[in-house]
Amino acid sequence: MMTVQYTSADNWTRQRDILRCNPLFYGRKREDTVIIQGPPGELWFGRLKALFRLASPHPLHKHGIAMVQYFDASDSQAATDIRMRTVQESQKTEFIFLTSVVRACHVIPQFGDNRKPTRYYVNDLVDGDMLLRLRR
Repeated sequence: MMTVQYTSADNWTRQRDILRCNPLFYGRKREDTVIIQGPPGELWFGRLKALFRLASPHPLHKHGIAMVQYFDASDSQAATDIRMRTVQESQKTEFIFLTSVVRACHVIPQFGDNRKPTRYYVNDLVDGDMLLRLRR
C-alpha cells in the first residue's frame, strides 16, 4: 500500500489517494491503476504490479519504487462513439520512483467477443481534477 498526495487542479486543495497492489486482497488480486508523470506535458497510465521501499545507509533517505505495467494509447472508439480516452494493455513493464505517480485513475474495461477486456476507457468524470487533467 502507498499514499500519494497531490494538489487538485479543480479547487487547489491537497488530496490524497491510497493505492494498493496485493496478490491477495480480500481473496482477490488487486492492482490499482495510476497516472504517471512522463516528459513535461505528458501523462502516462499504468497498473501497479509491485511496490518496494529501498533504504539507504542514511536513516532519513528512503526511496519508494513501483513496478508498473504501462497502457498504450488506443485510437479505436467503441460503438457508442463516446469521447473518452481509450487505452490498451502493453507488454512494457518498468520500475519507476513513486514520486512520479501523480494520482490514481479509474479505467473501465471494454469487453470483446471473448469476454476478456482488451481495451479500457479512462474515466475522466470521477472528479473535477481528473476532468481538468485529461482535457488539456
